[in-house]
Amino acid sequence: MKIAKKVLALLMAVAMIAALSAMAFADEPAIQLKKSEVAADGTFTLSIWVTDGTLATCDWLLKYDADALEVDAEEGAYIADGLLKAVGAGKIVPAFNAKVAGEIQIGAALQTTLKEDAGKAFVDGEGCEFVCVDFKLKNADAKNVNIALSEKDAAEGAIIAAAVVNEVVAEPTTEPTTEPTTEPTTEPTTAPNDPGMPETTTTDNVNPKGDTVSLSIVAGVVALAGAAFVVSKKKR
Repeated sequence: MKIAKKVLALLMAVAMIAALSAMAFADEPAIQLKKSEVAADGTFTLSIWVTDGTLATCDWLLKYDADALEVDAEEGAYIADGLLKAVGAGKIVPAFNAKVAGEIQIGAALQTTLKEDAGKAFVDGEGCEFVCVDFKLKNADAKNVNIALSEKDAAEGAIIAAAVVNEVVAEPTTEPTTEPTTEPTTEPTTAPNDPGMPETTTTDNVNPKGDTVSLSIVAGVVALAGAAFVVSKKKR
């Protein structure tokens, strides 16, 4: 029973690995546009790479910005060097048309499939370079120049693959956020009472001079009364 469980677990692991590999391969686009670095004179090569070995025919339209790019060769496109042997043997018959500025028609008919006809040039998992186009920038400072590949008769916007020349990605600008500043509140400070000094209490409307005058008057009245009393006794 333990051996059977181990075998089952191993088979499940193998199945999961195969499924993940298939998913990763499915995510890889069948046709890609790859470009070389732009040289000092503004020239570069655009390559159409095909990873689908079952390709037998193609009828594509390559669109580019004619105000920013120009094509060197009259035909506009050519079969990649690695497939010239197949072209010479009649296994691949290309057809190109670049008479309209801003677009190149790319067609090809294969004897069987790209994988079979390309021979060693086609590598499983990588595909092969199929068609190339030599471009030149009219303005070396041109940025974000778009090139798109689609089916010739496809609806507008149905792009198979795309590339951007001299791509410049604008960094998002974020304004610094300033936190509101709150002024510190100062609590009123009370001076502590000196333990060596007695606390003094003040009473409103107290006139110490008035008290002294009143006492003087009282003392004077008492003295006069005393003197009158003495005089009266002497008369008797």
